[in-house]
Amino acid sequence: MDFAKIAQFLTLDVITCLSLGQPFGWITEDKDMYEYIKTMEENLPVMNIFSAIPLLSAIMRIPAVQKAAIPGVKDRVGMGKVKAYEFPDISRTLLQALE
Repeated sequence: MDFAKIAQFLTLDVITCLSLGQPFGWITEDKDMYEYIKTMEENLPVMNIFSAIPLLSAIMRIPAVQKAAIPGVKDRVGMGKVKAYEFPDISRTLLQALE
């Protein structure tokens, strides 16, 4: 039993439950859904560098750079896959909030 892994899964399920009204299912599946955690861990050093250097942060705010660099719903793994899976729920939640 890896408590760190379980804590990550629980955290992600709580966040998705609070924000979308239902847990994503990491605890139930007991696995890294769509390699989300793996992708975040691999990209964390790069994200830290971009957030620590103002010039790089400014470059990332350019729309064309964002479009090329930010995960999209067509990705097969990571944040993009999570966005694709949850997009209908997020859209529904936002529309309900606007009504």
